Amino acid sequence: MLDKFWESLGGELAGEWLRHAFSPPFLFYLVGLGFYVLRHDWQTLRSAVMGLTVVEQIALLILLLIGLILSALLSAQWRFALLRWLEGYWPWPLRYLEKPFCAWQKHRLVRAEAQLNALLARPSTNRHSRAALEVFTHYFPDDSAEIRSTHLGNILRAGETAPTQKYGLDAVACWPRLWPLLPAHVREDLSSVRSRLLTLAEVWGVGLLSVVWVIWSWWALPLALAWMWLTYQLMLPVAMTYADLIESAFDLYRFSLYDALGWPRPTDSQSEPEQGKALTEFLWRGTLEPPRAYK
Repeated sequence: MLDKFWESLGGELAGEWLRHAFSPPFLFYLVGLGFYVLRHDWQTLRSAVMGLTVVEQIALLILLLIGLILSALLSAQWRFALLRWLEGYWPWPLRYLEKPFCAWQKHRLVRAEAQLNALLARPSTNRHSRAALEVFTHYFPDDSAEIRSTHLGNILRAGETAPTQKYGLDAVACWPRLWPLLPAHVREDLSSVRSRLLTLAEVWGVGLLSVVWVIWSWWALPLALAWMWLTYQLMLPVAMTYADLIESAFDLYRFSLYDALGWPRPTDSQSEPEQGKALTEFLWRGTLEPPRAYK
């Protein structure tokens, strides 16, 4: 029995090593190796490695694996910060750029809404264009003050602010309380999509770091820019799915939050936003308005 235990444990550890070794930083080093070979010739690198003793080659391999794992662990720590960066939450030196970028996003929204209204006046024509514009405008916050400086940020912000617009429930205050009440399959779907979004943010960061390989080839710059653009485009539909799942969680399970907190459910759709604001106020500051009805 113990032999089976150690065998399974060894398999799990090997899986972890492989998962870390072939993480996004692996792509970074692989691209760097490719540009190094283009610059210096593959035979030179092969001769240098073959010139080492067996012990030295094993030690080099172990050091490379350790370096890959440490890089993967470090990269996993900054992917949330990268996602926030891509959403438009920029640090102090770049905050001065937020205003013009937000203005540009608002301009895009106003132009798309004007085009959509023109197409809606002729519903029998340009159905594909109308559908594309409806999707584009849907993933913007209803409140223009909430518009972010990037398209990705607006998609995610639309999902975060939709519960406030419809039900008066602030997603930031309510989400940690709603999350444990969601069915297991809903939490799994949300976690899976969130993980994909963070992984793509990590891959985008690897593309950004790949600019450093210009030391060996100027081709590294256009490759890095194309890498970042493609990764960003892949992030957009994933972000849309995540925003939809966040909004759907409130649409379907918000009353579970009322029930779990012993808070009276809204009696009608007209009064729900105000009652949702009262519940948000309670969760943020602990105020008790209206009184809760414990069971």
